[in-house]
Amino acid sequence: MIVEQVQDAADRIVAKGGKDNDDSDREVSVLEKLILKEGPGSNIPVVMAFDMVIAGIDTTGNTGGFLLYNLSKYVKVKKNRQFFFKKNKVGSLLRQKSRGPG
Repeated sequence: MIVEQVQDAADRIVAKGGKDNDDSDREVSVLEKLILKEGPGSNIPVVMAFDMVIAGIDTTGNTGGFLLYNLSKYVKVKKNRQFFFKKNKVGSLLRQKSRGPG
C-alpha cells in the first residue's frame, strides 16, 4: 500500500514536470521533495515513507503505554480522571459518536 502511494506521488510529479503548478499556495511535502531529489525510480522515498509510518505507530504505542503505566501507578490521579470523565459525561458522548447519527 505504501509503495503504491509513493509510486502515485512520483507519477504525479513526473506528469507535472517536477513542478507543482496546480496548487500554487500548497507547500510541497517532504515525500515529494525527496522524490524530486532522488528521482521517481528511487527506493529511498519508499523507505522514508515506511520509516514515517513505523515512527508514528511506535510513538503512539509508547505514549499509550506511558499513560496507562502512570495511571496505574498514581491511583489519586486515576480517580481524579474518572471523576472528571463521569462529571462531563465523556463516556456517553463517545458512545453516541461511535454509533453515528440515528
